[in-house]
Amino acid sequence: SGIGSESIALHNMNIPYDKRFCSDKSESKRTLMKAVAKHLGTKTGIIFEDMESRDLNNMPTADLYVAGPPCQPFSKQGLNLGLGDASNRGAVLLHCVNYIVARANPNPSC
Repeated sequence: SGIGSESIALHNMNIPYDKRFCSDKSESKRTLMKAVAKHLGTKTGIIFEDMESRDLNNMPTADLYVAGPPCQPFSKQGLNLGLGDASNRGAVLLHCVNYIVARANPNPSC
């Protein structure tokens, strides 16, 4: 999830939203997400420390799913290894796709 820039963007465009969940392994980024939500007068929803351990069957559905997988595995700096990244950072993208397939709302209200 990162720093909550999606919340800032939706807020600035006056698009109402209900943030269901977010995740980041970094404690400082999770703290920042909470501060952004407080500043915007919104909620963070469920905060996952590690999206790889989420139980898809118990997650809320969503009309919009915003994700920013780590860029290193998909960049020249990370040798463009993608899903073959030695640190397994590229696999975050698969967890995003798994959620969308399993839990995305098939009848979005937006």
